[in-house]
Amino acid sequence: MNSESTTPSNAPFLALWNHFKDELLASDAESFEDLKRERVINFFGIPWAIEKSTLGDKKSAPNAAINSYSNALLTLLLSNQFIEIKGSVFKRFEKENLFQLSCSDIVERFQLALFLTVITARNLIELSGSPISPFSILPTSFIPLFPAMTTVETLLTPVIIVFASELIVDWLKHAFITKFNQIRPSIYDRYIDILSRDLVVGNEQKSENQKKFTDPSLLVSRRIGFAALPLACLTIRVSSQTMTMISDSIQEMDSEERSNLPFTIVFTQPSGVWIFCGFAAFVILTFIKLLVGINILGFANRRYASMERREAEELARAEELDAKVAKEKENQLSNEILDDPRDNVLDQEMEFLIGITGKDFVLTAADTSAARSITVMKSTEDKSCDLNKHNIMLYSGESGDTVNFAEYIQRNVRLYGIRNGIELTPKAAATFTRKELATSLRSRHPYTVFLLIAGYDITTSKPHLYWIDYLGSSIEVPFAAHGYGAYYCMSILDRYHHPDLTLDEAKVLIKKCIDELKSRFVFNLLDFKIKVTDQDGIREIDLKDMKD
Repeated sequence: MNSESTTPSNAPFLALWNHFKDELLASDAESFEDLKRERVINFFGIPWAIEKSTLGDKKSAPNAAINSYSNALLTLLLSNQFIEIKGSVFKRFEKENLFQLSCSDIVERFQLALFLTVITARNLIELSGSPISPFSILPTSFIPLFPAMTTVETLLTPVIIVFASELIVDWLKHAFITKFNQIRPSIYDRYIDILSRDLVVGNEQKSENQKKFTDPSLLVSRRIGFAALPLACLTIRVSSQTMTMISDSIQEMDSEERSNLPFTIVFTQPSGVWIFCGFAAFVILTFIKLLVGINILGFANRRYASMERREAEELARAEELDAKVAKEKENQLSNEILDDPRDNVLDQEMEFLIGITGKDFVLTAADTSAARSITVMKSTEDKSCDLNKHNIMLYSGESGDTVNFAEYIQRNVRLYGIRNGIELTPKAAATFTRKELATSLRSRHPYTVFLLIAGYDITTSKPHLYWIDYLGSSIEVPFAAHGYGAYYCMSILDRYHHPDLTLDEAKVLIKKCIDELKSRFVFNLLDFKIKVTDQDGIREIDLKDMKD
């Protein structure tokens, strides 16, 4: 029943077989004798016989569907066409693949039109005398859509439905393919140019002796994968059967009815009239063929003559469009760079966080400046929050992200302590914070925060300090800093820090770092909020009373 598939299964093979036969016959025209040529042609004609029988089976499928007393087969035939949309629109198509699909659609439409014409002619001969009513012997698909329809119009109803559905499916299929693969509709003009060039120029690589055996139209048939001989054989076979049906129906009539039929008058004419009519029909058909061929060749010549100009115009439009798209992408990228909070140096990297672990404590400090661009909006900003009694988190970054994320972490850590009756250790708090920050990276609006988590583990009586950046990277360190100020302070911390550092020594060390920033850092950090975390909890200390 799959007579309406996108590409016939044996059409590409037969096209390749025909191409191989033509190449073999045209390879050396003078060396082939008549007997050898006849043998070659007969050998290569075997697949055409197979194709002819296959086309007969394909014609039987829509014939059975249309003439069935149930609409189930016709519905199946129509639904099978819409499967093409599902099987094509969600695939990746290049321009070459779309050209092959377009060629197969051309062949498919021609075959379908030929099959439906044959089916309609046979039905018109067999069923034209039957009454049209809901109780007639005609299939249900032949019931007229409107009461005033004639017999011919009624017989054409299922044919029009099938062919119209084929056109609609092809239109939708190509519309989706060009839309999803970003292919401009002008590509179909390029496909027409390719077929026109094949018809006008032919195969330019052949010599004169080779060209005389090759019709240029065969190149077009070879390009689109159209096998003409099997269809011609099928048409002749069906036409002979139709003539036999007409003759049998006339023989079954009475002599009086038979004498009044136009067919009887035609069949009883002398042989000379038959010869004249046959010759006239041959001349008319030849004239029609020449007229159609001249018009097609003229159209192809006009397309071929203007091909280079249209290609240049299309190339210019494509370059203009590419330049426009590149400009839009460049502007979009520039806006993203300017709007990216991670690249806002004045708002984030100018902030400063520092933490130092000692023997049984962690000393942390953060500047109190809240700046926007080159303006200090506030000089008393507290950039730390107490997660619980023994854990503190320092944060810097985008102002909205820091406040929202810090409050979210603080409330969840405290909620855990209320529910379980125990507080999170510094390691557990840092792991939870890092996990939430990494999860936000997969969202549309990730948090942009830089963190230091310091705490005292009451179970092991040891201090801990964790460094976390906006990408969710986390590591436990003896000392750490965030911001451009870290470039000035890390060398001092590396020089003077040791594991048995006392609180007074840590105060002196952190004061060295602050003095270094005030003397060398271009951005003026007005003040710092310093806190210490130990077994007694979190408390704030002041360095102003310390002697220089």
